[in-house]
Amino acid sequence: MDQICEVAHGVHLLQLQLRQKLVTIVSMKKNFTDDEVVSVSQELDYYLVEFQRKMLHEQTDR
Repeated sequence: MDQICEVAHGVHLLQLQLRQKLVTIVSMKKNFTDDEVVSVSQELDYYLVEFQRKMLHEQTDR
């Protein structure tokens, strides 16, 4: 498995974990604007955007 695939796999696992955490917290809090919900959502967004940037950078380097 090349380095890009390994990174993609790791990011995918992190994304799944954060999504599950988000679903769990929303179910408990029953409020999408709760500070903890917003924090996890922002963390998930950050990792998704960073991964997309890296993938775009890889494509332009080829």
